Amino acid sequence: MQSHNTINRETMTTGEGMFAPYSVAASWFFPETRFAVFVLIDEEATDSDRVRTALERIGASGYGRDSSTGYGRFLVEGCFEKALPVCDEANACYTLAPCVPVADQYKDAFFAPFTRFGKHGDSLATGNNPFKNPAIMADDGALFFPVSSEHFQIPYLGKALQGLSKSEPNTVGQGYAVYLPLMVS
Repeated sequence: MQSHNTINRETMTTGEGMFAPYSVAASWFFPETRFAVFVLIDEEATDSDRVRTALERIGASGYGRDSSTGYGRFLVEGCFEKALPVCDEANACYTLAPCVPVADQYKDAFFAPFTRFGKHGDSLATGNNPFKNPAIMADDGALFFPVSSEHFQIPYLGKALQGLSKSEPNTVGQGYAVYLPLMVS
């Protein structure tokens, strides 16, 4: 458990009700835990060196809700290119991230719903409404069965999300996911 508190800016102390100290369950990964991050790169937009630099910077400052208190830090140990998997007999897509599938492109789908509660960054983060509208997605590990085998020519699935913000109508969101092609009998 990790202790937290909220400071009442009028009294500059904690107190009762919403200003009372509280505890939040905290969890950590075992030291030396290693993760693999798969990134699909549009080579017209960037390259693997820039992606690695970005990940190193994020790791140095921390990632996530509690990064300002020192959590979420990591090191990038290596970076290498890997060819996209090929499965000539593929009839399904196994997603590696949450996504929003395009309607009518799949015969069948199996997934757990995932609700993304987004928040604006930059100047909108401190505006009157820093929160985006919730987006319901298919969680990572979803299994989609495309209507057409032509679907396997593109290494990702999903679509861009619109209508995510009441404060900024031009806000768009990421509804795409890289997938692994596989044969399900």
